[in-house]
Amino acid sequence: MRAELALLLGCAAALGGASLQAAEPRHALRQAGAGIVFHYGVVPAQVVLAHPDKHPERAMHSGAAPKGASHLVVALFDAAKGERIAAAEVSATVTLLGGASVTKRLEAMTIADQPSFGGFFSLGIPGIYKLRFEARRPGVPGIASAEFEYRVSPEGRR
Repeated sequence: MRAELALLLGCAAALGGASLQAAEPRHALRQAGAGIVFHYGVVPAQVVLAHPDKHPERAMHSGAAPKGASHLVVALFDAAKGERIAAAEVSATVTLLGGASVTKRLEAMTIADQPSFGGFFSLGIPGIYKLRFEARRPGVPGIASAEFEYRVSPEGRR
C-alpha cells in the first residue's frame, strides 16, 4: 500500500499539488496481470490545466480536457524485475456501471522523472466506475490487463 500511496502523492505533487483527498483511497490501486504490475491514480484535470501555458504538463494530451474531467494515470512495472516500464501501448476503458464505456489510448508521459501513461476521462457522475487497463509491450507476446473499481460519491469524494 505504501507504493500506491507514494504514486498518488507523486502524481498530485507533479501535477501541482492536488487535494490529499485523492490520496485516501477506498479501493485497490495496484494489481498484477501477465507479468505487469499496474499502479493507477486519478487527479482532477483542473490541476493539470492550472499550470502556466509553457509548463510541459500543461500540454499533456494536447492540453484538451473536457470540463470536470479527471486525469487518469497508470504506471507499469515489470512484475519479475520490479523495473518501471517506459515502452508500451496502453489503453484504458472507463465504464460507469449501468452507463456507457469510453476507451482511449493512454499517452506516454513523465511524472516526477518517471515514465507513466495517462489521459483525460469524465469521472464526474456519482457512482461506481470500472477502470480497465490493457498494456502491450514491444517484443513481448500477449496483452496484460488489470481492472479496478473506482467510486465517486455525490459529494465528489472518491
